[in-house]
Amino acid sequence: MATLIADVQARYPSQVLIELTRRSSTDSTTLDTTSTGVLQYACDDVQTGDFPTYVQVTYDASNRQHVAVACEGVLAKLKLWARDGSDGGKGEWDRWVARAQSLARVTGRDRILPTTTSELTPTPEVDGGEVVRPMFDQGDFDEYRPGQ
Repeated sequence: MATLIADVQARYPSQVLIELTRRSSTDSTTLDTTSTGVLQYACDDVQTGDFPTYVQVTYDASNRQHVAVACEGVLAKLKLWARDGSDGGKGEWDRWVARAQSLARVTGRDRILPTTTSELTPTPEVDGGEVVRPMFDQGDFDEYRPGQ
């Protein structure tokens, strides 16, 4: 999870992160990156909770799509936690959930992968110089085949 914090810090200005993580602290000039800091909690929540829930795969720091979506999720979570009676954070969070779900459509586990367990092997069309085709490939069946 330390890598997600580093990725978030690399993408967003320090002042933005300080404002979102040190809202009630008197020391609002440095970013709290300790293991009990707000940024750490947000990264933990997104990486181990929200990302697997909405994207339906485990977060992979080497996958650039995962990193981009997770970093946006951390910022959205911080804004959600920091909202002051407005729904600004909620709207940001809802947009992130929609983005995570769209990533799930292309990388999620619930998509159907083309596989087969058939033990059948297709017969060749030519067998010893003679064209071998199924019965329904004969001209009598042209009216039943589309495009004939």
